Amino acid sequence: MVRRNITKVKGRPLFLEKRSYNLKEAAEYIGRSVPFVRRLAEKGVIPCKRVQNGKSERFTYIFSQSELDAWDTANAIDLNSLKINPVDIANVLKENGFAPAEIFKIIACLMGTMQES
Repeated sequence: MVRRNITKVKGRPLFLEKRSYNLKEAAEYIGRSVPFVRRLAEKGVIPCKRVQNGKSERFTYIFSQSELDAWDTANAIDLNSLKINPVDIANVLKENGFAPAEIFKIIACLMGTMQES
């Protein structure tokens, strides 16, 4: 299977020449973990097709790029509406052993001020 990871757009890899993804690729595409996406697929929360692998009882999930985009957009969290206080977040991170540089990156990312490299 050929996947061409050319660049990143909005923090996501840009995949060319591909309109459907396996479980691992779908998780990477929407920026979630493989176990999380697998649980969503098993529960029918995220749109996908379940395909049996030959004669065995095993199966795989196939995800459509357009359906992943629609699902991800519909399930996005608007951080501005949560009234998050960055100082509170920083204090919790500090209490849990995060380094100041890590705290800054996390807060910057949450607040949408981090520029893509």
